[in-house]
Amino acid sequence: MTIPNDLKTYNHKDREGLIKEMAKQLRVSEGDFFKDNAVLNWSQLKSMRESGLISFGSHTKTHQILTLLRKAQQKRELSDSKRIIEKHLKEKIYFVAYPNGDNNRQISKLAKESGFMAGFITDRFKSEENDLFALKRIPVVEKESQGT
Repeated sequence: MTIPNDLKTYNHKDREGLIKEMAKQLRVSEGDFFKDNAVLNWSQLKSMRESGLISFGSHTKTHQILTLLRKAQQKRELSDSKRIIEKHLKEKIYFVAYPNGDNNRQISKLAKESGFMAGFITDRFKSEENDLFALKRIPVVEKESQGT
């Protein structure tokens, strides 16, 4: 089996199928694929929020590249993520960082309709001045977050 370099460009259904196949070949449950890779659980996130030092935003529900999805799927990714986070953290979520930073006018409009107040892109995308749904951000990659 060949593992693709960039799973985030796969649609959700194809990505799940590939994960099922890998789990089968490795003789592990699908849940084991993610159990040890979850960075934080809801309890830890609540503790961080309660500290007053950290706030949270959305990054969509399944981290699919929004520009590759149909409008209805884009809307679900944005609104479901916001709703789930708000339910668990019991606070309003105002910001979304688009996966990969990929964005367009339709996605910005859907983010606004979903109740976000602003959205973040990566610095490689152009943004119109004063566009609250295309604010530039600097991506932090794994290597940088480890202090190297």
